Amino acid sequence: MAALDGCDQLVHCCLYFIAPHGSKPVDLLFMKKLPKLVPIIPIIAKSDTMTTDEKMNFKEEVRKAHPYVQRAPQLEQTPRAPLCVPL
Repeated sequence: MAALDGCDQLVHCCLYFIAPHGSKPVDLLFMKKLPKLVPIIPIIAKSDTMTTDEKMNFKEEVRKAHPYVQRAPQLEQTPRAPLCVPL
C-alpha cells in the first residue's frame, strides 16, 4: 500500500440519506449512535419530489427527532459572479 502512505485514512463525516416523507425508527437509532464516532450530515433523498413547504417541514421534524445532529451554519446570500466573462 505504498500509494496510501502518509494519507489520512480517517472517516471525517457520514452522509446519511433519509427517505423522503418520513424517517424510520432505524434512522433514529442510527443517527443517535453514530455521532459518537463521526459527524453526520443528514440528506433528504429524492427531495426534488417534495414541495418547498414539505421540505421545510420535514427538516424541522428531523431536527426535533434528532437533536444530536448539529444544524449547519447558514451562509449569507450574496450575488454570484458570472461563470464566464464575455470577451
